[in-house]
Amino acid sequence: MSIITTGDIPSLLWPGLYEVKSQYDRFKGEYTKIYEQANSVKHTERLVDIRGTGYALEKTQGAPIKMDSMAERFIYEFVHREFALGFQITNIAMEDDLYADQFFNGTKSLTTSYEQTREVVAMNPFNQAFNVAAAQANGQPLCSGSQPYDGGVYSNRVGAYNGVNVNVDFSEAGVEQAVILAGKVKDQAGLLINAQIERLLLPQDLMFSGCRLLESVFRTGTANNDINALYNMKAIPQGYEVSHFLTNPSNWFGLTNVKGSRKHFVRRPLKVNVTTDPVTETMSVLASGRYSFGMFTPLGVIGAQGSTA
Repeated sequence: MSIITTGDIPSLLWPGLYEVKSQYDRFKGEYTKIYEQANSVKHTERLVDIRGTGYALEKTQGAPIKMDSMAERFIYEFVHREFALGFQITNIAMEDDLYADQFFNGTKSLTTSYEQTREVVAMNPFNQAFNVAAAQANGQPLCSGSQPYDGGVYSNRVGAYNGVNVNVDFSEAGVEQAVILAGKVKDQAGLLINAQIERLLLPQDLMFSGCRLLESVFRTGTANNDINALYNMKAIPQGYEVSHFLTNPSNWFGLTNVKGSRKHFVRRPLKVNVTTDPVTETMSVLASGRYSFGMFTPLGVIGAQGSTA
């Protein structure tokens, strides 16, 4: 680990500099619009998907009522990981830096690093949504045409047909199919859930397409004088969110109204410690925190994998 010395900042030891640039505006808090946040006091949070009773059955006159069962099915674990970063700087470098208010401004640099890391971690479930190696507790990727329930499967992946996955780029027809899929998802007993897509989650590459599609009264990209059904039906009532940390430019997602399905647990908020070694007089600035992001059941997301790898 290197220590910042005067040799790392020679220009800052002399007067006459017009400006020292070390801070920029950043994308902040994008994950807060996607996940529900909760505090945690444990090493791991465990959430259980329970099977309730299924459809009622017709009873023959004089026959006994048929019994059903209820039991847990899948356990989703949220393990809180620690993320940390720091730097060290000598007392001489601190003393001789003539632009300390611009170069060394306390915790801003570390805070920026921590916040951007949190944005990246928050998008990992979406960036791995179609990866079979990143299976959820039910054995399927976050977005799959084979999400299991007792007695069958349902799909939360646009373009999944009879075990075959087709890439679906962002389009009017694709979003309409996502809305239809949301209305077909089921609980563990096979009962329908009142799931509706509230918002779209788009990479920045699709933000202009999202605006044209969701805010046009008439259909876009066609000469037909038809209304835009998505707009007129208010099928996506909360519009769209853009994440600058989605890595694939053509994958897109619908975020449903299923409460508690997208979880962010905070085990320890960001903490910054500043200490000075009494022997070397070197200052150490350390930032750390613990948290987790994940999905509690795939019901909170309808996903489409675009054609761009």
